[in-house]
Amino acid sequence: HILYTQLLTSGKLTQHLREVQTDMAELHERLVQQMAKEENLTEQIKEQEPLEWVRRMNAIRKTVDELVMQEIMD
Repeated sequence: HILYTQLLTSGKLTQHLREVQTDMAELHERLVQQMAKEENLTEQIKEQEPLEWVRRMNAIRKTVDELVMQEIMD
């Protein structure tokens, strides 16, 4: 609450929120790429079994969404 008030009164709240959004988007992308690599989810699978690739990528993205949201809340 104190940080919010300080940022709001100094006029830096919007800038801070943009930075957090950018940081979390970059974290999200890195984690998706890392998890896809760990699960060996390759372009070859994407070409040969597109529905399976989509299913697995959606599962990865959902997991990463939860991880990033948890990071924001902490």
